[in-house]
Amino acid sequence: MYILIDLKIEAVELAEPQDTKRFHIAIVNGTEDDEVEAVLEAKGIGRLDPEDDDHAWVEAGVLRQLAEGRVHGKWGEDFDHMLAKGAKHGWYDAATNEIKAHVEWIDVEDELDSSR
Repeated sequence: MYILIDLKIEAVELAEPQDTKRFHIAIVNGTEDDEVEAVLEAKGIGRLDPEDDDHAWVEAGVLRQLAEGRVHGKWGEDFDHMLAKGAKHGWYDAATNEIKAHVEWIDVEDELDSSR
């Protein structure tokens, strides 16, 4: 699963919510940390890591809310397993209930050019 942030319209979407084997943030239509920080804060999703430009911290409860009604079966158990595994590697902070996510900047124009 991943969080997709479109800076052009300040929209946030949880993509591929059923996939609890990986997690990251993908950002399109912008390149400014300040814009990302503002969207993350406004949507209550999380914050950029002030010590690491390539990562952000995302509130795990928000992911559960965004996935609600879109996932089924043992998703909750799988998500909890993802958190437990992440905690062992420093990717989940149980005290703050935040998941560390890699931030990927996607250049939509480059993506379109490479598909032609």
